[in-house]
Amino acid sequence: MGSRNDDHPLNGIVGSGGMYATLGDFYRWDQALYGETLVRREAIDEAFAPAMLNSGKAVDYGFGWRLDDYNGLRRVRHGGSWVGFRTHIARYPDVRFSVVILSNRADFDPESYIDPITDIFLGNVTADGERTEPEGVASR
Repeated sequence: MGSRNDDHPLNGIVGSGGMYATLGDFYRWDQALYGETLVRREAIDEAFAPAMLNSGKAVDYGFGWRLDDYNGLRRVRHGGSWVGFRTHIARYPDVRFSVVILSNRADFDPESYIDPITDIFLGNVTADGERTEPEGVASR
């Protein structure tokens, strides 16, 4: 368990696990998850499927991914932190849309921005990818 003054030789250089990435890197990685250039489709599908407990109950967690729905869209997401860094990624695979937030502030909560950003871009997109007009708004 780290302290507020957690000192590590990699602080400020790479994230937890020794990895660093740009938003461009995240974009290429995200797009690769729709194909089979990284891993087989079966492995990706398994990673994005609920884990089964020994009791037979499904949980909202795959291989490192939280699984839920947002506004009727299937969502897979993951957050992380390392000393003064906070991150979150939310993927909406059925409409091929993702939000990635990278921060170098320990007092920042990137997860709290995922839904508002998603609403800006997908607020009126249905699970089948169709756009609908919000209630009370006439078509243009």
